[in-house]
Formats: sequence, C-alpha cells, structure tokens
Amino acid sequence: MKNEKKKLYVGFALASSTDEFKSEALALIDELKKSYEVLGFYGGYERYEGDEEDIAVKIVEFDVGQIRKSDMVCAICSVPSTGLGYEICYALTLGKRVVAFGRNGEDISNMVTGIRHPKFSYHWVDHLDEVPEVLKGADV
Repeated sequence: MKNEKKKLYVGFALASSTDEFKSEALALIDELKKSYEVLGFYGGYERYEGDEEDIAVKIVEFDVGQIRKSDMVCAICSVPSTGLGYEICYALTLGKRVVAFGRNGEDISNMVTGIRHPKFSYHWVDHLDEVPEVLKGADV
C-alpha cells in the first residue's frame, strides 16, 4: 500500500491580510504540499454565488468540512482573524492536533498563545519558512 500523505488544514487570515503576507503564506503552502495533502480555502470569494449571508454560510461550511477531513491543523496567526480563532477551537473540539505559529515581534492574541490543551502547541518563528520543520516534529 502506498504511503499516503497526511491531510493538513492550513488556516490564516485571508480577508484582512496584506498582499505581501498572502504571498508569503501561499509560498509556505506550496512548500507544505511536498509533504502533506494541504486542505484549506485559498481562492477568492468570487467562487460563491448569492447574497452576503449565503456566501458566509458556504465559506464556513467549506472550511469546517476541510478541518473535519484533516489529520492536523496548521494555524498561521500573524494577522489577527476571528475566523482563524474559531477554526483553532473547532479543530481542538474535534480532537485534532493544532500547531500554531506567529512571527517573533508580532502582537499575537493571548487567546491563542494562552491556549493550554494537550493537542495544541504554539511556536514563535522568525520566518514562515521555518514552519515545515516544526510541523515535522509535531505528533499527529
């Protein structure tokens, strides 16, 4: 039987991110695809039709569905995001391993860095290109 890649949901602030951060996060995702089957939402909201409320429901349903399918969640917390906080808590509620990251010197919410849960770990990094190495050591 072929070794299947573990499923990794990668969450980060999309709507409120700068173009520079999005580029860095997307480059990280490309790197992670070498080792994982990467799940997540990285397209534009234009893929959905309907009114604003309809679109919001579709986005939530898609994202939580991807988290349910995952073996582990990688949360990039460098840009504040209520949605990412929800995804972290949802994943922990499902018993998923969550590995969260923020870059040194950034102001990351205490509601993230203060999580004490056996399936959660938080890591400070200088650059997002350090994330894959940390994930390798994560216990799924």
